[in-house]
Amino acid sequence: MEKFDCIYYISDNGEEIPYCQRLEGNEDLNRTRTMCENEGEKISFRQLIDRRVELSEVLNWSSSVEINDLYVRVFYNHSTVEDNSDQFVCYCKKSGTFGKYCEYQLTHDESVFSDALNAQFNTKHDNDSWNTQRYGKIICYETLPCNTSDLCFDWREICDGIQRCTSGIDEENWHKLEFNECEDDEFRCTNGMCITEEFWLDGDFDCMDWSDERYNIDSPCSFYPNPMDCDEHLCHPNMYSCGDGQCISWKARIAFQRIMPSEDDCFNKRNLNFMCEVNRDRQAWTLESGLCWLDKNYNDSRYPAWDMINTSNLSDEEKCQYLVRCLFPYGFERDCPCNRANCTQMLRNVCTENENRVVYPPDGLINANIFFYYENSDSTDNTHVNVFAFGGNIKCRGFHFTSYVDWEIPPSFLPVAGPHASIFLCDDQRLPYGHRNMTSPFQYDQFCWNESFAFNGRPYAVHPDACPVGRECISQYRIHDGFENCLYNEDELVAYGNSFCTEHVGRHRFQCFKNESKCLPLLMFGTETSECSNNYDEMWYGLGFPLEESRECHKSDHSDCNRLKDYIRQSSIANFTQNNSLVDIRTRRIPFQSYCDSFWNLNSRMDESPSSCQHWKCQNHQYQCQTGQCIELTWVCDGEWDCADSSDEDAIILIRKWSSHNNRLVNLNKQLERCHERYPALPFSNICNTSFEFGCFLAGVSNPLDIKSNRPCINLTQIGDGTNQTIREIDSWRYRIYFDYLPSFRLAVVLKFPSWFENKTLESCQRGSCNENSSCLPIFNQNQSHYCSCKSGYYGKECNIYESRCETYYSTDAFCRPDYDFVRSNNTKIDCICPLDHFGPRCHLKYDDCKSDPCLNNGTCLLTHDRSGETSYICTCSERFYGERCDIEKETVR
Repeated sequence: MEKFDCIYYISDNGEEIPYCQRLEGNEDLNRTRTMCENEGEKISFRQLIDRRVELSEVLNWSSSVEINDLYVRVFYNHSTVEDNSDQFVCYCKKSGTFGKYCEYQLTHDESVFSDALNAQFNTKHDNDSWNTQRYGKIICYETLPCNTSDLCFDWREICDGIQRCTSGIDEENWHKLEFNECEDDEFRCTNGMCITEEFWLDGDFDCMDWSDERYNIDSPCSFYPNPMDCDEHLCHPNMYSCGDGQCISWKARIAFQRIMPSEDDCFNKRNLNFMCEVNRDRQAWTLESGLCWLDKNYNDSRYPAWDMINTSNLSDEEKCQYLVRCLFPYGFERDCPCNRANCTQMLRNVCTENENRVVYPPDGLINANIFFYYENSDSTDNTHVNVFAFGGNIKCRGFHFTSYVDWEIPPSFLPVAGPHASIFLCDDQRLPYGHRNMTSPFQYDQFCWNESFAFNGRPYAVHPDACPVGRECISQYRIHDGFENCLYNEDELVAYGNSFCTEHVGRHRFQCFKNESKCLPLLMFGTETSECSNNYDEMWYGLGFPLEESRECHKSDHSDCNRLKDYIRQSSIANFTQNNSLVDIRTRRIPFQSYCDSFWNLNSRMDESPSSCQHWKCQNHQYQCQTGQCIELTWVCDGEWDCADSSDEDAIILIRKWSSHNNRLVNLNKQLERCHERYPALPFSNICNTSFEFGCFLAGVSNPLDIKSNRPCINLTQIGDGTNQTIREIDSWRYRIYFDYLPSFRLAVVLKFPSWFENKTLESCQRGSCNENSSCLPIFNQNQSHYCSCKSGYYGKECNIYESRCETYYSTDAFCRPDYDFVRSNNTKIDCICPLDHFGPRCHLKYDDCKSDPCLNNGTCLLTHDRSGETSYICTCSERFYGERCDIEKETVR
């Protein structure tokens, strides 16, 4: 089992975030106990039924959904509970306790999980960041064992182009992502992942490396619960990942260097773990766990008093490392025999091997192929790790290299030794220092996979000679992107005869409006360091107005998104002539043509308000929606809603008479014919009055499929009013997950209806066949294809196997689906898909908080299906009232 005992937090943007327990290693899950904890009261099912305790009351006892789901089953069928039944519920009476056995307790004396979680983040934000070392834990990815470092893997280090494990096994299949090609209607993230083009510069991070948006590197990931933006965030290759979504400069990773000024650490101090002594800002000691201890005179049980050191089991190397660790923080540990003033002589006496050098930081901590040494000197204040060398084995292009001896590098090179520095071992100059195995399976392709193809059949976009010295293989889209990707920065310094910023990638990269072969991602905008000779990447059209001031392209404000898109697209046009009247770069106000254009440009969204747009004048060639919005005529009947009320698609058939403006459009009737072909009949046109109603299954009702009790019609004025009224069964889309070998991967697509949607004569199910145990459903994004969906209880490739437990194990209306993969492995896992407004492991529980009519003064109660249980419904109030329950009357002006 991957996780258990989940509790949910609902973020401000509605994202559902689970916080769960996880098993460690081969630990068995034991969920059977006989008593309640934390002063919880044990009450048997039999007692609950005898007392006629309602389910709603038990749900408020903070027990688990699992137990409540079992109780509701017997609550409606008393005969299923024997007098001697041992089933019971724990009533968690103590504030803040919860769980199946009341075994958990919230922090900060809070009684609600969201308050406790926010209190934790606030404490983290307001207090000393070093407290992460007192109360925290190093985050580890344990699926891939890699024992080259004391510091465990961060999952972001898999397939990031940097070898850390022996023979580079952590980088297997790396090239499939690095050279991946996207479709013409997609945006290619800088790491090779693809997202739908509509998500580019829309204010939300969809690429895991954030390359589809402009962003501030100093992200607040340490202080807010945000899994999509933070827990799944990938750092740029030239930065260091802190393991929680924060990214810092790589120079902060080599915190022991004293040549350059120090850089900001990770908030959680991951860049210092296992070498805490080198921190310049605060003295600390490395615990056995790798965390940093902050209190002086800490007694480390690994090291006895120095006069007893020779009776311990410590190796000579461990003794030497102990002395070095005592040197850096002035003898911080209680038994340190020396400090910065007198450690040098002791090191000379004890550490006689390796020319009086001591390995520090520990082997493999920074890089599996780079070794750092502290070298004794006559100085009594020498805190420089002043020698480093390359060695070990590494995958290279066309061979596997194993070193015979370590190759030393001058200390002055340390500041520029980036995360890719181990590629030095692949240089031809290293040949005398080791052996090249040309037949080893652990090697990169000799020709950088130049003749290979991506999953979609497109050839790899690679320039094999982009890095002539280190001979690294990089995507051609990294050439002249503003980042050093080759060991000697050839990808940025060499003047190529042509641009590699080609295909659909080029229209999403900034190319300077000149023939400079630039291919700049959004991250290079407004950095105060110009990459373009005309300074266009720093100033709008080079006119002196900083791009940095145009940052209004985020979740809460999209006003600059379209402006940035146009600017980037125009940058690839060699002789583009700007029209300053189109873009007022000095003001936040939007131009007139941005009003009523079907796109929200103002934070308040008032620029698309139907009440204002009804009086708007469209350009002569544009189509005017019933809302008054203006769109291109070619958008009419193209399969996508552009008008807020769908009057350019489904609802256009309901228009009995064109407006005077639309009546003058020459090709409108031709576009209308497309709608008649696409929408031959409106849904439920035999039930609804299509002159003022739209047909659809209703949301917020117990059974939307019961169209006799729940008439499937809404008023046309309710289309696009911001309230979800409908639910429709729309079959399926199918997408392949090509990078399933990655620890985390994101599918970001826009689900689109095909042109034949609702035209049953064109569906492949008319020609396909499924057996009686399944239903034929078309696949919308694969033309003329379908699949057979097994009915409840059936499984197998042909839906010919039935699981009899589905008849009694779950709620009557639930959809029971045995997990085929578990069944094949002789396991018995069964999944339950609950009907509308039901929940729980067996779907016996029901969202019924609106049943008591909690909304006052004719307010409408809407269920939220909030899994946190904190906000189970919201009230939509009438015009005169407001408040959580519509209980406050608005003041009127008389």
